[in-house]
Amino acid sequence: MKLAIYNHGIAFDGGAPFKQPLGGSETSIVYMARELARLGHGVTVYANCLSPGEYEGVPYRHYHEFFTDYVKSPWDAVISFRSLDPFLLGRVAPRMIFWTGDAFDQPALKHFEHPSIQDNIDLIFCVSNWHRGTFISTFKLPPEKVVATRNGFNPELIRRTDCRQWTRAAYTSTPFRGLDILLRMFPEIGRLVPGFSLDVFSSMKVYGW
Repeated sequence: MKLAIYNHGIAFDGGAPFKQPLGGSETSIVYMARELARLGHGVTVYANCLSPGEYEGVPYRHYHEFFTDYVKSPWDAVISFRSLDPFLLGRVAPRMIFWTGDAFDQPALKHFEHPSIQDNIDLIFCVSNWHRGTFISTFKLPPEKVVATRNGFNPELIRRTDCRQWTRAAYTSTPFRGLDILLRMFPEIGRLVPGFSLDVFSSMKVYGW
C-alpha cells in the first residue's frame, strides 16, 4: 500500500527521536512509519520537517508539499495525525483516517463536528476505550467509525536485564504532567517503600523551549 502520514505540529524528522527530546505523538509517527515501511508499504511522512530526506526507508517532506503532492500521488490511504487540514481538501485517497491522542474537549478539535470534515473521514483512531466513547458521544459518530487502537510499544527500546531495582522509579515527562504531585507524594512513598529512589528526566525541550 501507498500511505501518506500528515502532521502539522512541532518540528521533527525521522531522525529526531534518536538525537533530541521529542513528544510522544511525534515519536509515534516516526516509529509507525518505520514499521510500516519494514512491512513493505510505501510510506511518506509530511510534517513540520526542517531536514527533509529519507530516514530508514521513509521519505520525510515538509507538510506544505502535501498540498501539491496529493494531486499526482496515488495514495491508498492518508493518515492525518492531530491535524484536520487534509480533510478540507476532500477525498484525496480511497481511505481517509484521523489519528489522535487528544481528548474531545481540546482546542484542536473545536470544529471537528463540521460536516465538511466528517464526510471526508472514514476511520478515527483513538488510544483507549474511554477516548473512543467520548468521541462517539460528543461528536455523534457511528461506533463503527471509531477504533480504540491503544498506544504502541517498541520492545527495541527496553534494555534486557536479569536484575531489576524494584525500589527505583523514573519520571520521564514534561514538568506540568504531574511532577508537582509526584514530588509531594515522594516522602510518603519513601515511608512505605524503604530505600525508594526517584530519577527525574524532565524539561520543556520536547516543545523546543
